[in-house]
Amino acid sequence: MPGHEDTDVELYRDIAEDVIETAIERVPGVSQSNVYGGYERELQVIVDPQAIASRQITVGEMATALTRENANISAGAFDEGKRRYIVRTVGQYKSPADIENVIIRGGDGSRVRVGDIARTSLAYARSGAAVRQKGTPAIAINATRETGANVLEVMDGIRETITALNEGPLAREGLFLKQVYDETDYIKSAISLVRSNILIGGFLATLVLLIFLRSASSVAIIITAIPISIVGTFLAMSLLGRNINVISLAGMSFAVGMVVDNAIVALENIFRHRQMGKTRAQAAFD
Repeated sequence: MPGHEDTDVELYRDIAEDVIETAIERVPGVSQSNVYGGYERELQVIVDPQAIASRQITVGEMATALTRENANISAGAFDEGKRRYIVRTVGQYKSPADIENVIIRGGDGSRVRVGDIARTSLAYARSGAAVRQKGTPAIAINATRETGANVLEVMDGIRETITALNEGPLAREGLFLKQVYDETDYIKSAISLVRSNILIGGFLATLVLLIFLRSASSVAIIITAIPISIVGTFLAMSLLGRNINVISLAGMSFAVGMVVDNAIVALENIFRHRQMGKTRAQAAFD
């Protein structure tokens, strides 16, 4: 996710997590998405060493108080008439002022708040890694496919989501999401290669049959067996719930030669039965 030249894209990790990651995980077939790079937003408590020493409070005591107060606790339920109300004590921090008002010590009359010994601010955590694209800072977001999901359909959904994000929320922030890796490129190139091999093999088989058989009708009968067999294979795989992949397509391309051989044997056998005086239909049936 690069930004414009005047945009510090590393400060937009929260948008990457709340907007982009959420949108990608809603794509059918995506199991998980992760964000890499950028700075994570955090609430920092910066302690004044002199103030904390003069009040004889340790950092551990302050941390315990902050953890204790930052919680939503169920307070039970009560009935009023026909209604039952669930009571919950809301104590999670919403702003730096809430943390500064936390009381660390107050039992002996000398009340000490976090704001007396420290200051709070919303800032960014120190990054332990960096993501760059062509030398400029960027944020990377990946997508993990569910087991058994069709990778082509998943990638189509991700592309539509990227387009919608670039035209909507990211455009308003001066950001854009660029796809840098596509697993389907290899699949599409492999399918294209298998398709071309089938077409070239079928053409060469037709040419060789025409040269040797010198009969257009006989060659047409033999060549017709190729698409019928391939379409029949696709239909059988669909009925059995099997996915078409590179391995199955490669097997079909190898099987084209066997289909031609078997068609020639069957045609010669039909011709033999025709010489016995049988009709075309009876000879083909026998």
